Amino acid sequence: MKFNIKKNDLLKGLQQVGSILVKNPSFPILENILIEIKENILSLTATNLETEIITKIPINYVYQTGNIVVSGKKLLNICRNLPNQSIIQIEKKNNKINIISNNSYFSLITISPKNFPNLCQFEHEKEFYISQYILKKMILATQFSMANQDIRYYLNGMLFDIKENNFRTVTTDGYRMAIYNTPINFSNSSCSIIIPRKSILELVRLLHNNESLLHILIGKNNIRIKIENIILTSKLISGVFPNYNTILLNYPIKIIGVKISTLKKSLSRVAILSNQNIHGVHLHLNHGRLEISAKNQEEEEAKEIIDLIYFANVDFRININVNYVLDVLNTLTGQNVYFLMQKNTSKIQLEEDKISSVSYIIMPLHI
Repeated sequence: MKFNIKKNDLLKGLQQVGSILVKNPSFPILENILIEIKENILSLTATNLETEIITKIPINYVYQTGNIVVSGKKLLNICRNLPNQSIIQIEKKNNKINIISNNSYFSLITISPKNFPNLCQFEHEKEFYISQYILKKMILATQFSMANQDIRYYLNGMLFDIKENNFRTVTTDGYRMAIYNTPINFSNSSCSIIIPRKSILELVRLLHNNESLLHILIGKNNIRIKIENIILTSKLISGVFPNYNTILLNYPIKIIGVKISTLKKSLSRVAILSNQNIHGVHLHLNHGRLEISAKNQEEEEAKEIIDLIYFANVDFRININVNYVLDVLNTLTGQNVYFLMQKNTSKIQLEEDKISSVSYIIMPLHI
């Protein structure tokens, strides 16, 4: 194997796949990248056994095709420190690769490609297309409420749920839930899969804010997403995701409406003296204004009263994790947020002004 490539092209490809490289003493090959040259296309592949990323780079100067496995971190660091606009020559000789650029020379050992894990061999059963912009927006609006290392493994990811030509991304950690809904053309009747947290974080990193279409293929145990010159393949989480339709409020009423910027600043200040274990604050609708208060273990207190843009004639009191509310407010892009409730339930539903596609459910604290 022997080829020439521009430093910036190689560096970009290595950065796209390099984030999933992991140090694993029991499986050291996961610290490596598979490099393949075929028909003037350079393919770089990395995997952590749960997620695989392949990026394809067209190159002009191929002298000999082939494949090798080499340390991803070392190759990335070498490439990063070479001068911009330089040309890199990579050549395999025996069990090593030589990397030459200007007056720089490096020689790295290689591993047989036969030992490199392969996640991408699967047959898809369903497929659909969606724009990068829409999918990235859906993930960013819901990813924060994914569980992390929960024993209920099916919560450690994001639900992709397609029914009746509606596509929903749903996440929950058992205490809060985020749901984003968008219409989609889907030829199959329905589809429901859970994608692991790490794969979701890698996916949103790779997505761009443009309208180019993604091709999503779904197999029995894997999902493959084609993003321009990148292919991301991920294992799916087996298990039954909670029925989010039973958690959403039926016929809720608006309790309060408030400017997002005002509420965010007030909550951040009051949270300074909240209990550092449960991060609880108390919200009370009092004579058309919202009273926010907190108390910590040292009996220190904080209280603020803010004006509302809307309020209902009801007795509204709730103890709630302030970080959960701030996570929602930091995600919203509009000016106002509304708190909704339903009779015979104490959970609240947050929705953005004039935006019905996304909803957030937060369970109360019992202090």
